[in-house]
Order: sequence, then structure tokens, then C-alpha cells
Amino acid sequence: PVFFTEGSGDKPLLGNYVMNVSQDSKKNFWISNNMGLDVIDSSLNHVQSYSSNNDNGDIRRTIITSTTEDVNGDIWIGTI
Repeated sequence: PVFFTEGSGDKPLLGNYVMNVSQDSKKNFWISNNMGLDVIDSSLNHVQSYSSNNDNGDIRRTIITSTTEDVNGDIWIGTI
């Protein structure tokens, strides 16, 4: 596991306990953590966060353990 604390970036990661980091075919980084999922778009230097704690209901579970990309380019997430 990797631990993060709030840094000097524009937006810190959702959680401070990282479960998994993967990179998709578009070079985006998917960071699974104890509070949801952060996606870093490396081409835009932008972080998009998804969690069960927002009004959109992006994710039904909070703890994301893994992500993977299938042959069609779809991203699958593992939760507990």
C-alpha cells in the first residue's frame, strides 16, 4: 500500500490509502483508494474523482480495490 497526504496540488486524492494504480490505453491513471476512485487525465493534468459520497451516486461502494481495462476499452472496478 501507498499512503498520501494532502500536497501542494490543486486537488488532493479522495483517500489517503491507495489500493491500486493502473494505467489505461489512453494513458489515464486510475487510482483506487479507501474513499473511491480518482482518475488522472495525464493529457489535461486534471483529476476526476468518483465516490459513493456524492449526489451523483457515481459508485455504489466506497472502497475500490482494483481497476482493469478490457479489450473494448471499458474500465472495470473491483470493490469491497
